[in-house]
Parts: sequence; C-alpha cells; structure tokens
Amino acid sequence: MAHNQADLASGVHAARIRRPAGDHHRPGSSPHDDHLPHRQDPPARRRGDRPGHVRVPLRRHDTRTGRVRRRSGLRSEDQPHHRRTGRVAHPARGREVRSYTYYDTDAQALDAQGWSVRLRHKSGSSFEESYKKRFAVTDGDIDGALTTADAAGFDSSDTNYDAEVDWGYAKQTLSFSNEKSHSASGYSGTARPSSSTGLSWLVNEIPGKLQDWNTDNWGKTTLQTSRSHGPVTSQVREGAWEASDDAGIEVLPVAGVSGSGTEYVVELSFKADDYDDAATLHTDAIDVAESHGWLYHGDILKTGLILDRY
Repeated sequence: MAHNQADLASGVHAARIRRPAGDHHRPGSSPHDDHLPHRQDPPARRRGDRPGHVRVPLRRHDTRTGRVRRRSGLRSEDQPHHRRTGRVAHPARGREVRSYTYYDTDAQALDAQGWSVRLRHKSGSSFEESYKKRFAVTDGDIDGALTTADAAGFDSSDTNYDAEVDWGYAKQTLSFSNEKSHSASGYSGTARPSSSTGLSWLVNEIPGKLQDWNTDNWGKTTLQTSRSHGPVTSQVREGAWEASDDAGIEVLPVAGVSGSGTEYVVELSFKADDYDDAATLHTDAIDVAESHGWLYHGDILKTGLILDRY
C-alpha cells in the first residue's frame, strides 16, 4: 500500500505533526477532523504515523569569536523552573544529556545514498541504534517525495519504519527511521562503547532495506568499512511551545570548522498534531527568534555537520 500524505505529520525543525489515523485529507483542505481541540484525548497513534518534526536553528557561535547565546523562544537552560514562549509560560520538564556518534565511510558513502546510521545514549537509558533514510521534499511537494519513497520500497505496509517530515528553517525532508535498542548494562551516564564495539552492534542489527540497498549486501559491506564520526554530547531542555506540549531546546557543541575551537548549534524543536498547527508554530517560532536576533537564516543538518567535522 502506498503512503498518503495524510499518513505523515509535519513540523518546523522544531515541530512534529501527525495526521489522525484514517484521515486522508491533504493539508489545507481543513476538514472537520483536522483540528484537535482536546489534546488530552488525541487519536490513537499507529507505528509509521509519527508526527512531523519541526526544527528552528538559532544562531551559531564559535568560542573564539563571541559569547554563546543559549536562548530561543523558550527560556534557556540556565533559567529558573519555568520558561516562556513569549506568549505563554510552561513548566520545563528537566534537562537531558545525550551522547551520540554517526558511522559512515571517509567518503560518506552511506550519506551519499541518503542513509544515516547513529548510535545514541541518553543518560540512564538503553543505547539507541538508528537507521534513517531521507528523501528530499521539493517545493513542499510531500506527495512527490512519498511517491519516490514508495518506489524505493518504503510504503505504509512496512511497520518497521516510522515516517516523518522534518521541517527546518526553509527545507523539508521526508525520512523513514528504523529504531533498535541495545542494553546499556555496564555503561553509566552517557558513556559510550569503543568505536569498534559500537560498529559491531550496528552491523549485527542492520535492517534489510539498508543491508541490500543498491545491491545484495551493499549496505552491510559499506557499514562494516565505516568509522565513527564523533562523539558529540548535547544537552536538551524539554517543555512546551504554544500549542505544542512536546518541545525542547538542544545545545550541541561541535568542533570548529578549522578543527580547533568549539562551535555551538542551538536548536528549538517541537511537535504538533496536524500540518496546520505545525505551520503556525513554525511561523511563530521564526518570528520570535528573529525579533530577538537569535535566528540563524539557513538550514542546519546536524548529521552532515558531525560527519564533516569528525
């Protein structure tokens, strides 16, 4: 069964949008079910119906050139227990530390095919193994991207992948993620395994679509010859943004482009329950960040940044 645009959610890369199960209206048609006035009672979510993810990149700062701004529309992590969106104050749910590494060849052969492989460890949690395939969304044509994905074997009958639309400052990307977990027994905090151990976990758990991408065993062979890119450790503060009760700010330190110094990428992200909500939140987030001089005018793909810098 092919995907329908209504199967996906959309957001600002800082928001996610999910269409209710069974709703096959295109965004903008404004059917009665498109608006969910009671968020405490959302429709049941199906695997593969993950919301769209909206991200708003804020200004990047290098430690050699200036002070790091750690704010966006939400209050920064070093503020008291409440944060403001500029319109409504919401309680923060606490800070989370995340450590992650990407694996690819020196020539970034996986990335060239739209694949990314990541090993992430959140403090106090199991390791997360993520295999993601991305498809470009051109001029907002999500249906066109879905058609391309369907031809590549990513359709709604495959429940092993979660479909999502990432919506950044201007760019949208359709992605399909296969997530697995690995025990963190013996690893405290966000401690990581050695590069070779982490790679062996990922190779052993590789999903079939990646393993046989292009030709038999291409993906597995390519991953086996990959190396770690990273690690990086970020801090995330979670809370709410206007109508979205699932928002956060991530502060990610990365090596400077010259190889020395540290550059900070600060990203506001959030989720919403439908496309129209995400579009409104995306606009509002950009307006607030712009009015305070916090907005970075461009799209930042953290995956590419880490692959290039490490």
